[in-house]
Amino acid sequence: MRKLKTILPYNYFHYYAFIVLIVLLGHENIIGYLLLIPFIYLIKGYSKKWVVVTVGLFGYLFVEFSDLPKQPPENNVFQVVNLKEYDSFNRYIVTENNNKYVFLSKDSYHIGDYVDLNYTYQKFEAMKFPGGFNEKNYYASQKIFYELNVKSSKLIKKGFHFNQIPYKLKRYFKDYDEPSKSYIYGLVFSDNIFEPDFKESLASLGISHLFALSGVHISFLILVLGGLLDYFNIKKKNLIIVLFISLYVFLTGFPISLLRAFIMHLSYLVLNKKGLTRLDSLSLSFVLLLLINPFYRYSYSFILTFLVTFFIVIMKPKKGFKGILLIQITSFFASLLIVSNLNGGIYLKGLIFGFFYVIIFPCVLMPLVGLSMIKPLSFMINPLLNGFNLSIYYSSTTFKIKMPHVSLLIIGIYMGLFVFLLLCKTFKQFITRSLIIGGFILGIYLYPHIDLSDTVYFLDVSQGDSTYIKGSFDSCNILIDAHRGTSDFLDGMGDVKIDYFFITHGDYDHCSEALKIVENHSVKRVYTNPYDNSDYINELKPFGLKRVSNERITCGKIQIEVLGPLKNYKNSNDNSLVLKIVLPDKTILLTGDISSAVEQELISVYKQELKSDILHISHHGSRTSTSSNFLKYVEPKQAIISVGKNNYYGHPSNEVIWRLKQENIEILLTSEERTIIFKKYNHWRDSFYYTKHSFL
Repeated sequence: MRKLKTILPYNYFHYYAFIVLIVLLGHENIIGYLLLIPFIYLIKGYSKKWVVVTVGLFGYLFVEFSDLPKQPPENNVFQVVNLKEYDSFNRYIVTENNNKYVFLSKDSYHIGDYVDLNYTYQKFEAMKFPGGFNEKNYYASQKIFYELNVKSSKLIKKGFHFNQIPYKLKRYFKDYDEPSKSYIYGLVFSDNIFEPDFKESLASLGISHLFALSGVHISFLILVLGGLLDYFNIKKKNLIIVLFISLYVFLTGFPISLLRAFIMHLSYLVLNKKGLTRLDSLSLSFVLLLLINPFYRYSYSFILTFLVTFFIVIMKPKKGFKGILLIQITSFFASLLIVSNLNGGIYLKGLIFGFFYVIIFPCVLMPLVGLSMIKPLSFMINPLLNGFNLSIYYSSTTFKIKMPHVSLLIIGIYMGLFVFLLLCKTFKQFITRSLIIGGFILGIYLYPHIDLSDTVYFLDVSQGDSTYIKGSFDSCNILIDAHRGTSDFLDGMGDVKIDYFFITHGDYDHCSEALKIVENHSVKRVYTNPYDNSDYINELKPFGLKRVSNERITCGKIQIEVLGPLKNYKNSNDNSLVLKIVLPDKTILLTGDISSAVEQELISVYKQELKSDILHISHHGSRTSTSSNFLKYVEPKQAIISVGKNNYYGHPSNEVIWRLKQENIEILLTSEERTIIFKKYNHWRDSFYYTKHSFL
């Protein structure tokens, strides 16, 4: 122990956690390495600088090594190690050669089963558009790097896996009545099965973290268990507590926030007499968890639990009312922009009501949940839990300050300003620095309205269409079609209005989220073609749906020319709206799902007027569209094909790709490029340019 203390003095252990954090940030965005400048200043008086540098170097090599290509599956026999049951299918996590994979199936298997799978495999998709869900990082945080597309499966034999134990314990409560069942699953076994509406209410109150196993639960267990051991005068109290919590962490499947709290408590309990501080124990748990799984860095649970705990530790809140209030305020503002990214905005009500639930939760709710695990008592506890649910629903709000999705860089700047605020020494400094932070947040909110750039987004919505055009200074925003994921994208754009929402036709892959968008976003006008009466289109009639053809619309600096349909083709695809969008220095032709026969009619009517810089290829690149003659009249420089990976339609067809190449047209597929973005910075750049975004 003395040797360890000489190499890594405990009261400086946070230096090593900080250097690892800088490596992680720099790995995601090279700008993160700028944090080395203040860090070098911070450690200038530390005698073991070479140790810090060595840790940083090894941390860099470790992170780089962790991103090397992962082992795909090699055999057909896998063992089921975990499962999640849904209404119409199960999600299985299986292992083969100590590597984990995931697949979905309607077949019923149990943990421990060995199954023979006939499958293909693929990597998970990264973020498709700014602010979207990153499937790749989500599964990487669980050390899963491939998804299995299972064609058929069969049971080989029964087997044993340690996960059977917590699974069977959890199954014991499967027949409990609601809401006891949901509370037991969520607060005892870390399996969140609460209704989506309830989860949204928790988010609006800023108390979602209370319903994920964390330090609050560890503290509660230690308090209860310690009290019982003291009451019965049992010796070796600390050892029994550690063994009990170790078993509990295993039974709950090692959730990150609970694991962090456990390592902190254990290290502080064992080493506090040797000089270990709470900040050191937090730093130790940070480094240890990343050694266990470097991909934890992609988990929001990991990020939030360490971020919030760090600020609580350095604030050193006192016990009692003022201490709880300080914790609530610190947690709210420390996690503000990260939670805003998750929720699409800021729920101010959570700052007030969250405080009361933080008090009620450990004192009232957790004891009730513990009692409800005893089945005869659960019938008496259920009305109380129902009452708690009602209080959540009544206290919650749908109002939020819509904020644009911000990058890692912006979050880093905000965190620097927040630390700057905490370092103030006078009330005047506090006011001044608070105003700076307030101005920074206001700038983020106003950014969509003062953005200098005209931007065109061809969204990656898999096998479907969605295009968003944003004029500079919020002068005109146009949405064309809306397949799955479009609403999430708009959430990430902030508090913006949609001036024109065009739905080319009523096929599912063009308007699956149309109703959701007009209900949840500010949409001024909704247009479609004159001949579509599909169910999806008819749902929009209460929202002022209009039918358009052969019209010219002015929206700010943007001209919208409705070129088609020319008549009723009595076919949903051929009746698609055909739109020519004329922006400063760029024209875009969007053709819905029209066939080559309709293309020929457009040529006969408009001829050279069809000429455009960008052609959004019809029908996802189907061979029935995009004729060579049509390309000769449009003369596009770039062709956009909205298409999903490995779609069973075979889009885009080889014929269409060949025709485009014959005309020397640059081909951009959403399946390969993700969301395709064209920008023009007014006054800074003469014309639009195509940019590949990392979305960081």
